[in-house]
Amino acid sequence: MGPELRIILFLIAAFGFAYVAVYPRLGVQRLGALLAYDAVISAVVFLCIAVAYAGQGLSFVMLGLPLPWWAFTVLAGVVIETPFYFWFCTRHGIDPWGQDIDD
Repeated sequence: MGPELRIILFLIAAFGFAYVAVYPRLGVQRLGALLAYDAVISAVVFLCIAVAYAGQGLSFVMLGLPLPWWAFTVLAGVVIETPFYFWFCTRHGIDPWGQDIDD
């Protein structure tokens, strides 16, 4: 299994667990709370991947472009997390575009 696949599987597992198990148990009902928790989860995920790949000199490829580990992680994370985000917002009645962030 290549490093790209490992990162992708880790991101799917981490964000899937957060959106399916953690956030509902925390009772997240507002976009502000969701974004705050998501920032923490994203930072932990990024740190875990950094421990594994920073300084290794590996080149990651996305859409034919060679990328450093951090760029691959950020881009893959956005692509993987977006469906979880919209699913969670729809399921819990949160406006995903931020209209209720100050309520």
